[in-house]
Amino acid sequence: MQPPADAPEPVPVPAPRPSFCGNCGAPLSQQAKFCPHCGSPIKEILSAPAQSAPAPGAPEPPEPQTDADNPAPQLDEIFLKAAEYEQAGQYQHELDTLKQALPAYPDDATLMIKIGRAYRHANDFPRAIESYQRAAQLDPKVPTI
Repeated sequence: MQPPADAPEPVPVPAPRPSFCGNCGAPLSQQAKFCPHCGSPIKEILSAPAQSAPAPGAPEPPEPQTDADNPAPQLDEIFLKAAEYEQAGQYQHELDTLKQALPAYPDDATLMIKIGRAYRHANDFPRAIESYQRAAQLDPKVPTI
């Protein structure tokens, strides 16, 4: 049996993102690109089953959050840029990129972990240790570094 001619076509809906980090098991927000506890990138689920459009009269879905509502995407962009420098072996650029985020995110444990890693890559071990200790102070649940 075919649907009525005026019935809306099913709209594919992206698969939900994982709700827990596959690396450390920490809970994740839907907007996160990196785990807030271990810093691992969150892999998108590429395939999803198609779901039909909402029924007529159903409430509208909530508006997606914008960058003004959630400043985390800016931090995610910084993490991505720093990761590019890390992969290229440009450790000072990696460190400089991450340190630019400190004024806006001084209490972000994930940022401090990544800064510690960047110091480690640059062979500045005393500052790496300081950064890791600061991350542990900010979030005592941070996994072992």
